[in-house]
Amino acid sequence: MGVQPGEPSAYCRGCGYSLVGLGEKHRCPECGRAFDLADSRTFRQRPRRRIWRIARWVAYPLLLATLVLAGWIGWLSWEWRCEQHAIAAAGVRVVGRDRFVPAWLVQSLGPQAYITDRATDVKPIDAEAFCAARTAHLKRLRHLRRLDLSEMSITDLSPVANITGLEDLVLCDTPVADVSPLADVRGLRGIFMNRTPVSDISPLKHLSGLQILDLRDTKVADLSPLAGLTELRCLILLRAPVDDRCLPVLKGLTKLEQVHLQATRVTPDGAAELRAALPRCIIFGP
Repeated sequence: MGVQPGEPSAYCRGCGYSLVGLGEKHRCPECGRAFDLADSRTFRQRPRRRIWRIARWVAYPLLLATLVLAGWIGWLSWEWRCEQHAIAAAGVRVVGRDRFVPAWLVQSLGPQAYITDRATDVKPIDAEAFCAARTAHLKRLRHLRRLDLSEMSITDLSPVANITGLEDLVLCDTPVADVSPLADVRGLRGIFMNRTPVSDISPLKHLSGLQILDLRDTKVADLSPLAGLTELRCLILLRAPVDDRCLPVLKGLTKLEQVHLQATRVTPDGAAELRAALPRCIIFGP
């Protein structure tokens, strides 16, 4: 049984809009839902309670936020498991970890907060396992910032090229002579290759963000590849076979703060000329 014309007791089932005066068969002007005043099943005879409408407006965003949070936590857990598998496959030991999520999420996870830990600093345990690690495993170390290869019997740096987010690389006391794989690791900020047989640093010429370069006790005698490294802050050349002819290229690196020239072939006159060209830089040496 429907309503009699003129009775203000018909409301849209979709949005609650009053349907009185719109004709017996029409569509709601608010939401477009069809109704027939002769059929009480197509409309409401009482308006919706405002509290339910408010509850719906609140519940939907809360439900959406809950689903997003659950998906985020699930993704963090999956990423953590992938990283653990990559660490084991690459044969590395985690030296440093960090978290890249808000503190409130860490606190809310409680004992499960370990799924937010990400390896940022590692050192290989087994050189052969590291060199044999598949590209996919190393790419899963997405948050890795520092890699310590010191005192490892590693000669091939090809695996390092797969760690695109790397910032610091330590090669001290290794037999590495070829650094060409580092040409594609554009995020490097510091390279420490002291006491290595490296003689050619031309592959580093495009690492425009490099800030620290340690070449002590290497065979590097040509510094011309450094000409484009305008962000360089610290250059260590102790006991490297450099002389006064290598210094002109450094005069254009105006952000240099320290240059170590002790036990090199640089003369006092050459060092004095460099000090005059870079008055804000501390020159250690003759």
